[in-house]
Amino acid sequence: MRLLCAAVVCLVGLIAAAGVRADDLPLGIKGQDDRIAVDGRRYPWSTIGRLTRGDGSLCSGVLIGPDLVLTAAHCLWNDTRQGWAATDELFFAAGLTDDLPTALSGVVRTQWPREYHGPGDLSLDNSAHDWAILTLRDPIGTRAGWLGVSDLSPETYDRYRQAAPVLIRAGYSVDRRATVHAHLGCHLVGWARPGLLAHDCDATEGDSGSPVFAYLDGSFRVLALHVSTFREGSPEVWGGAIPAGPLVREALANRAVPNSVLAGGQQGDAPLASGLLAILQRGHPTGGVAPSGQGDQGNTAAFR
Repeated sequence: MRLLCAAVVCLVGLIAAAGVRADDLPLGIKGQDDRIAVDGRRYPWSTIGRLTRGDGSLCSGVLIGPDLVLTAAHCLWNDTRQGWAATDELFFAAGLTDDLPTALSGVVRTQWPREYHGPGDLSLDNSAHDWAILTLRDPIGTRAGWLGVSDLSPETYDRYRQAAPVLIRAGYSVDRRATVHAHLGCHLVGWARPGLLAHDCDATEGDSGSPVFAYLDGSFRVLALHVSTFREGSPEVWGGAIPAGPLVREALANRAVPNSVLAGGQQGDAPLASGLLAILQRGHPTGGVAPSGQGDQGNTAAFR
């Protein structure tokens, strides 16, 4: 099906959109470096995985079902061959701590939106379609757990703002690739384009495909998918993230995911990071979704 093309990455035009090689310098740290190492053996960190492909480069991804991974479409581009990666060269390792995974699997299927134009289109508009669903060979989510997917969209943005959840972005930065690192308490700050949110979470090369998520209604849920880093109309650097609502609606319409992805996450066999829940349930004085979220499309200067 070509919602989703079939095997995937583009270097979206921004500053640093791709899964990258270890000798590249990290970009996308916004002010102080707020990334902290977390225990990949504990849920929800166990659901965050490192995606590697045949050319040696890496990205991040998140389990959203027993055998389903959400990541950035550009993470499937083989730089060496200058073509889409075959499934047999893709490998997903969930919940890494000191390079030891909670669970790992190969990939048997890849799907991404027909509207994603691939490596040649460097626009933010193309970045809004830069997502992919991977089907794993093994249902490692039964061990590592998985996150639910929210219905965050322009229509529901205010509801999430009023809920004021503490936001988290977690993935595998290329300079810290052996262990999952997280930024707790970052923000969605507005719309860069229709279908693409701007955020201030620290995210560098290798973090493409990582989730921006929160604890909502008794479950950890993906709010948005980090796919790019950009600077437009402002000296500041921003992260670009696709809201989960439109993404999951398209995936459901094309049968890329089952309806169960909306039911919430599952812990699997991984022990809970119980201290994290206490932090998240205390909340944040301003929440993680800025009131300017419905502000000027494409005007980064207005986001704050």
